Amino acid sequence: MRGSTLRNRPHDYKIALTQNFQAENMDLFEQERLQPVIDSVFDWTEAEKAHKRMEQNLNAGKLVLSGF
Repeated sequence: MRGSTLRNRPHDYKIALTQNFQAENMDLFEQERLQPVIDSVFDWTEAEKAHKRMEQNLNAGKLVLSGF
Protein backbone atom coordinates (compact mmCIF):
# COMPACT_ATOMS: atom_id res chain seq x y z
CA MET A 1 0.00 0.00 0.00
CA ARG A 2 1.20 3.50 -0.81
CA GLY A 3 0.14 6.82 0.53
CA SER A 4 1.01 10.45 0.27
CA THR A 5 0.39 13.58 2.26
CA LEU A 6 -0.41 16.49 0.00
CA ARG A 7 -1.43 18.84 2.81
CA ASN A 8 1.91 20.69 2.82
CA ARG A 9 2.32 20.84 -0.95
CA PRO A 10 1.71 24.08 -2.90
CA HIS A 11 -1.74 24.57 -4.42
CA ASP A 12 -0.31 24.67 -7.97
CA TYR A 13 1.39 21.31 -7.39
CA LYS A 14 -1.93 19.76 -6.30
CA ILE A 15 -3.70 21.13 -9.38
CA ALA A 16 -1.01 19.78 -11.73
CA LEU A 17 -1.03 16.40 -9.99
CA THR A 18 -4.82 16.13 -10.30
CA GLN A 19 -4.80 17.14 -13.97
CA ASN A 20 -2.02 14.66 -14.75
CA PHE A 21 -3.85 11.84 -12.95
CA GLN A 22 -7.04 12.59 -14.87
CA ALA A 23 -5.26 12.75 -18.24
CA GLU A 24 -3.51 9.42 -17.65
CA ASN A 25 -6.29 7.45 -15.95
CA MET A 26 -9.76 8.68 -16.91
CA ASP A 27 -10.09 6.02 -19.60
CA LEU A 28 -9.43 3.32 -16.97
CA PHE A 29 -12.33 4.65 -14.88
CA GLU A 30 -14.57 4.76 -17.96
CA GLN A 31 -13.65 1.15 -18.77
CA GLU A 32 -14.26 0.23 -15.11
CA ARG A 33 -10.75 -1.19 -14.88
CA LEU A 34 -9.97 1.29 -12.11
CA GLN A 35 -12.48 2.02 -9.37
CA PRO A 36 -12.37 4.14 -6.24
CA VAL A 37 -12.38 2.37 -2.89
CA ILE A 38 -15.61 3.35 -1.13
CA ASP A 39 -15.84 2.60 2.56
CA SER A 40 -19.36 3.87 3.27
CA VAL A 41 -22.21 5.85 1.75
CA PHE A 42 -24.19 8.22 3.98
CA ASP A 43 -27.19 10.36 3.22
CA TRP A 44 -26.14 14.02 3.28
CA THR A 45 -28.22 14.47 6.44
CA GLU A 46 -25.81 12.07 8.17
CA ALA A 47 -22.72 14.16 7.40
CA GLU A 48 -21.90 14.45 11.10
CA LYS A 49 -22.00 10.66 11.47
CA ALA A 50 -19.69 10.27 8.46
CA HIS A 51 -17.30 12.86 9.85
CA LYS A 52 -17.16 11.06 13.20
CA ARG A 53 -16.30 7.83 11.38
CA MET A 54 -13.44 9.61 9.68
CA GLU A 55 -12.28 11.29 12.92
CA GLN A 56 -12.13 7.88 14.60
CA ASN A 57 -10.04 6.58 11.68
CA LEU A 58 -12.52 3.77 11.04
CA ASN A 59 -12.78 4.20 7.28
CA ALA A 60 -10.71 2.27 4.76
CA GLY A 61 -11.58 4.22 1.65
CA LYS A 62 -13.76 7.14 0.72
CA LEU A 63 -16.83 8.27 2.60
CA VAL A 64 -19.57 9.38 0.20
CA LEU A 65 -22.46 11.71 0.95
CA SER A 66 -25.52 11.15 -1.25
CA GLY A 67 -28.98 12.60 -1.71
CA PHE A 68 -28.15 16.18 -2.62
